Amino acid sequence: MNRWIIIVLLLFATIINFADKNGTSVASLHIIEDFNLSYVQYGLLGSIFFWFFAFSGIIGGAWSDKIGTKKMIGILLFAWTILQFGTYFIMSFPFLLLYRLLLGVFEGPFGPVAISHISRYFPPSSRAMAISICNAGGIIGALIMTPVLVQLNQSFGWRITFVLLGVVSLILFLFWLIMKEKATEKIESTESEEELGPFEWKEFKQILLSPTLIFTLFALFSSFWLVVWIMVWLPAYMVKVVHLSETEMGVAILIIGIINMIVTVSASSWSDFLFKKSNNIRKSRVLFSASLQIISAFLLFSLIFTQNPVLVIGIIGLSMGLTTTLLNVGPVIMISLLPKRRGLMVSIGTSFQNLSGIIGPLICGFLIQSAGNNDLLGFNYTILCTAFLLMISASLFSIFARPDTSFSPTIKMDMLSDAK
Repeated sequence: MNRWIIIVLLLFATIINFADKNGTSVASLHIIEDFNLSYVQYGLLGSIFFWFFAFSGIIGGAWSDKIGTKKMIGILLFAWTILQFGTYFIMSFPFLLLYRLLLGVFEGPFGPVAISHISRYFPPSSRAMAISICNAGGIIGALIMTPVLVQLNQSFGWRITFVLLGVVSLILFLFWLIMKEKATEKIESTESEEELGPFEWKEFKQILLSPTLIFTLFALFSSFWLVVWIMVWLPAYMVKVVHLSETEMGVAILIIGIINMIVTVSASSWSDFLFKKSNNIRKSRVLFSASLQIISAFLLFSLIFTQNPVLVIGIIGLSMGLTTTLLNVGPVIMISLLPKRRGLMVSIGTSFQNLSGIIGPLICGFLIQSAGNNDLLGFNYTILCTAFLLMISASLFSIFARPDTSFSPTIKMDMLSDAK
């Protein structure tokens, strides 16, 4: 199977993954009205998706090292199909919460498993670019698909829209099921846990307690905080603060998504270029992405001074593109720390970053509600909180994350071997 066909299929899977995630956000005004929800209750709906998302991501990522990433992705696609079909029967808020909880459980492993699958076909020198193409599906699903979802919601209602996403998941599952892979195109053959050898806790503990891992995880957490804010709150922000109609909101989010995708793919490719020149992970991955994150924080801070639609669209699109570059580069850093357990390492990174999905919507819901009827002030509180988090995490990440020099000779040999 050509590696680029694999990327295309994973791109479409990521689109569906994020369209499913973003479905309640796009339909937020309808869902809030249908179930008579407060901002705090809606924040809970946004948060509950991530309650077991991180845990299932680690379990699924580690399990994929055992059963194979292709099989694991097939299982996940089928589960999404069943859950989306079930939304047609949701008539109460508790069942809506249960649906989002289960969807989070079965979507949690997809990111790390997909990245692990990609890493078996692309070498480190082009891995960030390949991951960024796959992750672009998140931008398409969460942002560029918004006008389509808005139109479907207006025409058929949000329940039918969710069912239609389930139909697409089923079609993709069938394509994935019949796909044949060529082992000769892999960077390394898919190995079972026995072939990998016993788990070395001493080796893993050294990595787990290192400043490099700790501050990489914190940086990933803060980057995904912005993604979660956009997924959960951006549609309401564009309508209530920027004063766009629902249709205009959909178009605005589409433009934000296009800007985001161009910026993050370009920046990730540039990070690959820097790595090829220097063969230094700290310079090409850590310092590069940290600097982009700091610029993003300043852009977000400037957002509180304007409600001009054109400026808001440009600022959010550029800020998100710069920030999400770390979500493409971060897995490359995580894999470099322990290449033999790439599924586990990527799942640790993606699962920890997704903890922001548990905390972020609840905190932002309380911040918005604390401003009373002043929606502008409430949303500005959430923007300042996000900008501050990005600035602090990027600064610590740039100072303490040193993946090239932090570990024992044995682990460094693994890293060097993976880079060849």
